Amino acid sequence: MTTGIRTTEFESEDRQQLYLIILGFGLLKFLIHLFTLEGYGLHADELYYIELSRHLSWGYLDISPFVTWISWISEILFGNATFSFRVLPCLFSSATVIATGYITKLLGGKRLAVIIACSALICSPSFLATSYLLQPAVFDQFFWTLLILAVIAYQQHKKTSWLYVAAIALGIGMLNKYSILLLAASIFFAILIITPASIGRHVKKLSGPILLCVFIILPNLIWQFFTASLFFTIPLV
Repeated sequence: MTTGIRTTEFESEDRQQLYLIILGFGLLKFLIHLFTLEGYGLHADELYYIELSRHLSWGYLDISPFVTWISWISEILFGNATFSFRVLPCLFSSATVIATGYITKLLGGKRLAVIIACSALICSPSFLATSYLLQPAVFDQFFWTLLILAVIAYQQHKKTSWLYVAAIALGIGMLNKYSILLLAASIFFAILIITPASIGRHVKKLSGPILLCVFIILPNLIWQFFTASLFFTIPLV
């Protein structure tokens, strides 16, 4: 009996240490950019999104609205310096590293696996190049990772709350870039092929998250509809 209690205590300590390692890598990712942000000027795309943020809308002709909302929030919270528009993208990229660490843990990875996964992501040149910019890419990376995390966590723990996390990730992710639908479709077809019966068993659980996802994206869909209607009613000269 005593051995069982000690084993549980050791497992709890290991789990806490693993969480600290994951959070530590997230903090490291943020600090890497925090001390270098002033060395880079604003990208042309960033200037475009900043200007669009001064005319907030549920949609734009060539971009989804989420990045402009981040720009608007950044200017309110931190001002209009170059550094100000980089803080939130860096926080999102740090959250991506943390989510990657949790995914590794959920898949059975121990300390070394988490260290390798988080280090690989932080040291990735492509991730370093995009994760501080006020552009859709950094938020797209986060919402893709969060959606995968939610799906894996639900598969393991069967908690409905993870389905709502997945719905939020998909809904807001679509407000950033519609490409996240490719990931959602891939996950759906993978489940359909591997365990088709599970979809029927979880229909009731899925109804709430699906409604939440539709509610999040609905204003943008309405904007798309009226914009398309206006376009087709314009007479061609």
